[in-house]
Amino acid sequence: MILLEQLHTKLQYQAKLFAWLLEIPELIAEGLFARGVYNFANFSAAENALHQEYSKNNLHAIFEHDTLKYLFICEVDDDELIDELHEEIEVMSARIVSLNLIEKPQLQIISAIYKSMGLLDESRFIVNTGAEFQLNWKPYFSTLTDPTEVLYADLLVHTRTFRLVASKYPLSKLSYDNISTYLSRRLKQDSNLHKATLGAERNKIEKHKNWLQNNLKSAFGDVLQNGSETPAFYHIRRKRYIVFGFMLPTEKAKKINTELPKLNLLVKNTKEFQKYIIKVEQQSLVFETHRISTSFVNHEVLTDKQIEQKKILMSHTDASSDWFVLKGNRFSVGFRPNKVKEAV
Repeated sequence: MILLEQLHTKLQYQAKLFAWLLEIPELIAEGLFARGVYNFANFSAAENALHQEYSKNNLHAIFEHDTLKYLFICEVDDDELIDELHEEIEVMSARIVSLNLIEKPQLQIISAIYKSMGLLDESRFIVNTGAEFQLNWKPYFSTLTDPTEVLYADLLVHTRTFRLVASKYPLSKLSYDNISTYLSRRLKQDSNLHKATLGAERNKIEKHKNWLQNNLKSAFGDVLQNGSETPAFYHIRRKRYIVFGFMLPTEKAKKINTELPKLNLLVKNTKEFQKYIIKVEQQSLVFETHRISTSFVNHEVLTDKQIEQKKILMSHTDASSDWFVLKGNRFSVGFRPNKVKEAV
């Protein structure tokens, strides 16, 4: 049974951990944590409220409180509490930033809140998809002699449809020369098919070869390094693949008539670059996003990475040419293979 004193001690510990994570004095951390996370005037007010709620109806009153309920994270069946925290954490961190008492990036504050709550994966922006999340991989091209050479799977992020494109690569050494040779040899069309059928996909297949290699160079450089910087493969049906992903145009997404798996990922409306490690069936992909800056006349001010993404990742035949929109702001978004050093 959870005791009131346990929750009080936990509240104090959270503030101390928050101070340590952000390297700020404990007294300041207590005030920030009380104001930002629990929405009280100061830490003493948060402590007093904890005891007052308990006096009303014991633990049940605390559990029903708008913010004190988060003390039960990691203490009870907390899936719903964590989902609510995901929805509120941006507001919590914004309250802390607005106080102007510390100079820390908002994303770092979000990470510190998660960790102070005992949510270690969330603090590292790791998204665990769970057993119910299943990607339905299908052949991308119907005219290849081996249709499993290039596969695709669709999924939802927020309410937008994204497409993952997986290219098979079974060779032991990963280099651009090897990739180019492999693609030339393996992405062959079935000559028994009708010429018109072959012609409809021929250009798309050639574009895919260039698109894949250009994305690898954009994400991993002109030379594929061995060791920690090496792109990690994604295994599908026991075969090794290289996976990139992009957002689909709305009109194309509307034509998908099957229910899609939804990624439990909430992009944060902050100015910092965001990187999420997506864990699917004990494997990982990386989802990257960065808010688009605007000038005083509302013109887009793109980073070099965003310019490159527009030119390369979003050049795919099926990719949307629009940015991802969240709360009135535009974001660059995309999936890529994780590096070996990013594996968790």
